[in-house]
Amino acid sequence: MANYKEEVYIDDFLNAISSTLESKYIFIDRKISDILSSIAKTADVYNVIAKSMINYDFKEAWKKAVKSNFIKLPLNEDDRIAFIFCLLSNIDDKNLDITMLLDRYYSYDKEIKPFELFCKNVIVEFKMLILKKLKIEVEPEAIFKERPKQMDEFLLLDKLLNDFLQIIVVQRKIKHLYIKKDELVEILQTFIQAVKEKNVSYFNTFSKMINSSISKNKDLKSKFLQIANLVNDIVGR
Repeated sequence: MANYKEEVYIDDFLNAISSTLESKYIFIDRKISDILSSIAKTADVYNVIAKSMINYDFKEAWKKAVKSNFIKLPLNEDDRIAFIFCLLSNIDDKNLDITMLLDRYYSYDKEIKPFELFCKNVIVEFKMLILKKLKIEVEPEAIFKERPKQMDEFLLLDKLLNDFLQIIVVQRKIKHLYIKKDELVEILQTFIQAVKEKNVSYFNTFSKMINSSISKNKDLKSKFLQIANLVNDIVGR
């Protein structure tokens, strides 16, 4: 029987990684979910990770990794793959707060933003480890090249607000609100109109009104964080 080299199909995984590296911090939750989804759909990558996870104890590894003001990845490559996979999974499951993680463990380099440092030390490292295990050679890539201009910030804010509004509208009952659901919907609709008109002077007011209205609802609060951060960026310029 002739020898042949079995082809490895990992495009979904590589595309999810690239999309994360080209993204902005406010999309990080969604991008991590995309990476994990791509792993589930990519047998070759899944098998590498599954093998590394055999008898792996993330809780113990986490204790060792966070003894300093940065996360120290394990030296062993299999352990490093398992650690990063568990780290991403815990972020996706909301067991670890990504904002807290970046502030606490990826803010030590004044020359590199925490999100970019996280991508370099975790996301790119994960990709390179997987490729090495699969014996796929790639050229070292520039992590944060000159990026193409992302979506206009006003269009982005409009999209995030509409997504958030949709979450509110489809829920029949929302617990722990300081105002009625209809009032929250009305504030969001007015906020969206202000964004369309680029009336920046009202952004902070609407953001604070919504933030205070949902402050007891942890799920809505975490979803609104992206919007609040973008408002701060726009207003702070």
